[in-house]
Amino acid sequence: MGPDQIFSDAILFMKDEYKPDLPKVTDLRNFPHQLSTICESLIYDGKKRGWNTNDLVKELIQNPALLSETEAVLSELGVDDKSLNFLGKGDEALVFKLTDNQVARLSLNRKTQENISSDLLIEPTHTTTFCDGKYIVEVLTLADTQRVTPEDIGKIKLALAKENLVFADDKADNLGYVGDRLLVIDRGAVWSEERLLSSPHQARIAEYTRLKEEVGRSLAGATFSSPSQSGRRNYRALNTAVLNYPTDGIPVRKMAFVRHRRQPTPAW
Repeated sequence: MGPDQIFSDAILFMKDEYKPDLPKVTDLRNFPHQLSTICESLIYDGKKRGWNTNDLVKELIQNPALLSETEAVLSELGVDDKSLNFLGKGDEALVFKLTDNQVARLSLNRKTQENISSDLLIEPTHTTTFCDGKYIVEVLTLADTQRVTPEDIGKIKLALAKENLVFADDKADNLGYVGDRLLVIDRGAVWSEERLLSSPHQARIAEYTRLKEEVGRSLAGATFSSPSQSGRRNYRALNTAVLNYPTDGIPVRKMAFVRHRRQPTPAW
């Protein structure tokens, strides 16, 4: 099937008028497939399951030139574009298995994404951007997502709170174990404290406030002033204490414990 045929068929998928013999989404992990077949399945079978098609898949299907360039980039990484081992998808990403211990994550390169540094986030070993930087492929260590438990979500939230970070997209799918280390495997799932406090997400702010209070209670001799919901647009003022807190095997970086004070409201 050529790129032009893929595009015309995709329009029919949306109208529910075309039902090709495609693998089900749940079967994509069982055998290697072409990138075009994976995208078709995510659109057609995903639609039947009530899933939203992510922007990346839509763009790959609607732009044959982009599909070809993506396949070329993956080939440069040693991936056979005709036999991709699909592992999963996020809101704006597709993940493929490269080797027994490496994956390739293809995603939209959001220029507005925060540049967050933390030992709790998985780091790419290789990064390639293409199409004028609009898309990015990251090579990452393969994490074991099967070991993740509901309790791990709470652990990572608390550990991130100690670094003034927020596990905003708090799904188990965004976590994985590399050896004995529990890590966030989707960097977009983590927000800075400033971003949270300037957002309208009242429930998340309330939960983060509770976590920070828990952190405060666990620190002998340290003080804590929790951010109120009315202080969502506050900036941080750093305290002088720099501490290091191990949490159940999760490596937590040295951090500056913070207190909150009222600042002028930003212009945005």
